[in-house]
Amino acid sequence: MLDKRTIVLLKIINEKCSKGCYRVIGLDEFLNEFPADFCADEDLIKQSLNSLSLGGYISLRFDRDGQFCLSPTPKGRLFFEEAQTDVLSKKSPITDLLPHFYNFLSTFLAVLAALFIFKLLGGVC
Repeated sequence: MLDKRTIVLLKIINEKCSKGCYRVIGLDEFLNEFPADFCADEDLIKQSLNSLSLGGYISLRFDRDGQFCLSPTPKGRLFFEEAQTDVLSKKSPITDLLPHFYNFLSTFLAVLAALFIFKLLGGVC
């Protein structure tokens, strides 16, 4: 299971290495891409990269003076593809209720129209 910071780092790696090829990325690039609310530092990036590598989400060729040669593995790319399909397949509760609301509204308006017509014709007191 990945924590939020590691997921953000994996997303950055997937965006930088979009074709699945190896790329050399520096710590500065990671720190610039990381959202400010996570307060990322060099140790966090190194620990997260190590965790991703051990988990099989990225392939890390080398780490030299803050320069990393890495590539996402199929497992790392599949992590986000599955997450995107889950988001797309989920419906919000409001959109699930819309057909019922429209059915209620149309029935209510039909009854009001019928009462108005009967009132005009004198059928209802």
